[in-house]
Amino acid sequence: MQVYIFRRLLQIPVSVLGITMVIFFLVRLHGDPVDLYLPYEAGEDVRAQVSHNLGLDQPMVVQYGRFVSNMIRGDFGESMWFKKPALEVILETIPATVQLMALSMLLAAILGIALGTICALRRGSLLDLSFMTFAVFGQSMPSFWLGVMLILLFAVRLHWLPASGRGGWQHLV
Repeated sequence: MQVYIFRRLLQIPVSVLGITMVIFFLVRLHGDPVDLYLPYEAGEDVRAQVSHNLGLDQPMVVQYGRFVSNMIRGDFGESMWFKKPALEVILETIPATVQLMALSMLLAAILGIALGTICALRRGSLLDLSFMTFAVFGQSMPSFWLGVMLILLFAVRLHWLPASGRGGWQHLV
């Protein structure tokens, strides 16, 4: 057992290295970050200056090394959208994320136990078949797609719920 734990602990740095490489290179698949940072009309001299200021004119290996070094120090750069440290932006959203996660897990547990009990008591019935079909569809449907469809229905079409934000129970729905 100790050998197994030791091997797993040795795999952590390799996994972290792999994850950072994937993140670093996936971000660059969108093209030049300067194109996202500047308007289309910006001149080449402005692009070159911004590229130099952001360190994007250096080789990828140097950029990756700086990325990992900054990440180890807890410096995740500045959000281009909010114009403040990216870690600060992430930490601001954690309370809302935890609240939404806790409520959804509680709801899933209550519904799962209740519907599972009903299915067990009415095994083979139409009700059991209905709940099982609903569960299979729920598991096989991509949650990001279902979420967008529900927002379109309840917020955009019916105007029953807000489309985004944080506030009362309507926002949690």
